Amino acid sequence: MASTYGFATSEWETARGWVAQRLHKVARGRGTITYSDLTTEMTKAGLSRLDPHSSALAGLLGQVNLLEHERGRPLISAVVVYKTGDLEPGPGFWEFARHLGVDPGAGEHARLEFWAQELERCFTYWASH
Repeated sequence: MASTYGFATSEWETARGWVAQRLHKVARGRGTITYSDLTTEMTKAGLSRLDPHSSALAGLLGQVNLLEHERGRPLISAVVVYKTGDLEPGPGFWEFARHLGVDPGAGEHARLEFWAQELERCFTYWASH
């Protein structure tokens, strides 16, 4: 978790905490948020300006997921999706699940089922917290 993608450590940690709280709120509302809306909201909140397609945002979401996973919580980045196209999480979501030893499946059906289950886990967990 040492990488801050060129941002000051304090700035990065503040952004990471804000993103976690924002995603918790999205999950509590049983919704999703797009990568671009998330980064726009970050900028409006005076936080690090990140491109929605950047490796820095992917890294930030990965770090948030790792902290959530260490606390026994679902992968909160399941609520972050593309604005157009398939409206699903990006490839980093699937890669990070594999990194944690979770197999989201190889085929499209298996991946979608994994995502739907993880999304529901987020909704259920954060509805009561």
